[in-house]
Amino acid sequence: MLFDKRAAINRQYRISERFLFIIAFLGAVIGVWLGMLVFHHKTQKKNFMFGLPLIFFVHLILLYYFNSKIYFQLIIFFLLRID
Repeated sequence: MLFDKRAAINRQYRISERFLFIIAFLGAVIGVWLGMLVFHHKTQKKNFMFGLPLIFFVHLILLYYFNSKIYFQLIIFFLLRID
């Protein structure tokens, strides 16, 4: 988030919102969420204010439902399928 915030200030190449959501969904949701709050970046976007907590709670539900070992195997499986 800090890199994107600086790029926004300097009118440089930006990280797409889609990419930030993909990174969050793949497991970095806490880092993206904290980065958003610490650097005050994307805090006015409703997609981020509601989407990141939603992804976080989906991850918590998946961790509760599946054994953590199986959950990480699913993440690796989907990472290997991305082309």
